[in-house]
Amino acid sequence: MNIKILAISVAIFSVIGFAITSSAATSPTPTAVTAGEYTINIFPNSVIKNISFNKTNIVNYGKVSGENLSSLPRMMDDMNQYSSIDNLSYMSTEDGTGLILATYGSSASIQLNFTGTVKALPVDTKMSNYVGLYYFNVSGYNFTIASTVSPAKSKNNYTFSVQSSIYPKVVIVAIISNNGIQNMIDHFEHRINGYKFTYNSTTGLVNGKFLNFTFYKTNQTIANYFDRLSNLTVFKNITAMAVGNQGFQFYSGMYVGNIFYDSSAYYSLMVHDNPALQSTFMLVNGTIHFNVSKGIAITERNFTFNDRFDYNAEAGNMSMAMQQDVYGGAWFVFLSAPHFYGMMTFAGARNVTVNGTQITAETNGTMIVSFVSPPGLSNGVKNFAPMTYALEHGKLGMQIAIEKVNSTLTNITLDLNTSINAVIKSASSSGVVINVNSSQSHGTVIAVYVSSSVLNASKLIVKFDGSAAVQVSASALVNETSTTTAYYNVTADGNGSLVMIYIPHFSDHTIDIEPYTSISTPISMYYYVAVIVVVVAIIAAIGYVMVRRKK
Repeated sequence: MNIKILAISVAIFSVIGFAITSSAATSPTPTAVTAGEYTINIFPNSVIKNISFNKTNIVNYGKVSGENLSSLPRMMDDMNQYSSIDNLSYMSTEDGTGLILATYGSSASIQLNFTGTVKALPVDTKMSNYVGLYYFNVSGYNFTIASTVSPAKSKNNYTFSVQSSIYPKVVIVAIISNNGIQNMIDHFEHRINGYKFTYNSTTGLVNGKFLNFTFYKTNQTIANYFDRLSNLTVFKNITAMAVGNQGFQFYSGMYVGNIFYDSSAYYSLMVHDNPALQSTFMLVNGTIHFNVSKGIAITERNFTFNDRFDYNAEAGNMSMAMQQDVYGGAWFVFLSAPHFYGMMTFAGARNVTVNGTQITAETNGTMIVSFVSPPGLSNGVKNFAPMTYALEHGKLGMQIAIEKVNSTLTNITLDLNTSINAVIKSASSSGVVINVNSSQSHGTVIAVYVSSSVLNASKLIVKFDGSAAVQVSASALVNETSTTTAYYNVTADGNGSLVMIYIPHFSDHTIDIEPYTSISTPISMYYYVAVIVVVVAIIAAIGYVMVRRKK
């Protein structure tokens, strides 16, 4: 699992308490460290005292067991951003409103006693195996707690302990101030000049380079959702009704930039003006309807992929420092028409039904619905049929896209098999190097889309652990069952190459994608975001975090 980006709305459930006595007060003078707008007092015995946000105390005390992340036997790229003291590693989010704490080891744990009363959001039974949603308020601030593990709790005491199924053995806990959402949106609003929505609050018309729609704020309805690349109205309207959980509040507001965001108490939506039309909808205890235009075929699939909320920074996708990791839900719906291919995923849904042109999803807890239309697939569905087959039949474990945006590398990762972890070690005109590992033993297929703006070559080759992989047809690759031989297939779409790789078995592996013959033709930046063929689901919550790369 990628640990660089944490979900704002991922957190915490179940527990046993812990008690840290007042002996910390008699310990040696603590070391005071600052991470963004947070201050932490850490004693040499790894006791934490008084974590504060803008001088407001949010954690009374805590205890860290384990080793800091520099102790990892194979340090990952995204671990390098952390600072460490004793057995604790820590960092802040880019805007300073999020604090991330981490430790490593077979008995790693982080114990925290919060000053505010922590409250839960409902999640369904399946999702509760992986994540719970919690928030708390203190001194006018609203916070979300995020973690890669399920904690034990007793009142305001939380113990986050490493689980045997987790690989690597890392515990990560994030505390996020939801008040920082507007600053983040403002940051991304000006990230790329020329790719922004315009919004007429009187008529509700939202215009973008790749997408148009009308938004009715009174009932949060989207109408005439129009894909400009395909020249097609995808959804006639999108409506939702949710009642939520008493006491929980989203932070509402309208922000216009290269994202469009709106939120009420129990329903929020986020739409991006990019070629893949990334759109995310979150609701608590409610129903959402998508009225699809006539002429678009609808196919429903119910997979066994794990629901995960371990994703954040959805609005980012703008630098290598924000390696984005997203997770597919159990319900998938595929939309297709001439020159159009769209995919939807439903995480936390109790039920998803298709009736004629209407798609309806219901939840008794918290649900994230995501839609994306990768233009690489839309413009060449036949070419990518094997990958689509692998996706729709559960054979595809991971998808990665790598692009260059205004000379800055960016990548997006979709984890369909959440036991697989991948880290992009490097990406340049000389090749792409990816480290991949998994806690499972059997092989799977991963797909890597490399934009021509990154690796511009007429032919690509793949090496698996330093040795040449065997090139086969895409159809043969997705049906491969070998436990010893690595296979690959390369398909170009005019804007880059889709590389499908069959990994025969798992431990730790290195994949090299290299040019066989280099060319130097200038490449258009029209497809400026790395979402051309790989993003199938963008699972995010109302908040999002872009993590700062330490200099």
